[in-house]
Amino acid sequence: MLYQVTQGQRDDEAYKGMMNTLMARVFGFTFEKWYALNKWDERYECYSIIDSGRILSNVSLTKMTLLVGGKPIKAIQLGAIATLPGYRGQGLSRRIMEYVLAKYQETPAFLFANRSVLDFYPKFGFKLVGEVQPYLKLEHPLRGGHCANLPLDSPTLSRLVEERSRFSNIVDVIDADSINWFHIVMEFEDDIYYLPHLDTAIIAVQEESTLYVYDVISTRNVRWEDIYRCLPFIGCDIVEFAFMPDALGCDYNTCPDGQGNGYLFSRGLEFSADTRFPYMATT
Repeated sequence: MLYQVTQGQRDDEAYKGMMNTLMARVFGFTFEKWYALNKWDERYECYSIIDSGRILSNVSLTKMTLLVGGKPIKAIQLGAIATLPGYRGQGLSRRIMEYVLAKYQETPAFLFANRSVLDFYPKFGFKLVGEVQPYLKLEHPLRGGHCANLPLDSPTLSRLVEERSRFSNIVDVIDADSINWFHIVMEFEDDIYYLPHLDTAIIAVQEESTLYVYDVISTRNVRWEDIYRCLPFIGCDIVEFAFMPDALGCDYNTCPDGQGNGYLFSRGLEFSADTRFPYMATT
């Protein structure tokens, strides 16, 4: 049977419900919190094969403006690539991938994949990109500073996410606010800290003696040396960044990445060998 590829519409509640069902079945989450914030905008497109009121397979894309080596590049990031278990092996994902890549054949594309599908994406011209893990070894462990948590409904948080202007010149995304919100509401509701004197929000999580910094959200050119002493963490002497921290002016190191984002594949894009794509902009 040759299934038709359908583009979903963000104002179609029935379609959004079908997407939630597919995501819950395949990945164990739904878009409901993200939908509730009305963050599905014109940059996000979903392409699905639908039968009998169910999405059997889906490929979504997000239109993004990347900064690669300081140069802005229009690209698409593919994500939410999923097929119901009972319909795998029938070429449904391949059909949607071919449809999407034909529609955007002149546009560079990239995606993140898990280990089980590493052989799938090269069939469409994607190449595996090695990432690095940026980190700092602190001379003295953190002693616990003072800054307040920002709630999800904070106008300050909304302003910072929408107006952020601190970006890496190695690799970054300058219009990822919608995807930033997805990660914030799904993963980091209790991990957002505000530094009033810098008008900057930090998303960070401590695990034993390691501090994982997922984002620094600011409209200013802030520096790491002005940030870390204010953070309310004790005993951390290793800092791992989920993005390239060159804009923070710190003397960081890198090591081979353990694919914390998944495996990065690109088509028509050349990333630096010293690359860590920002986690908060992944789909």
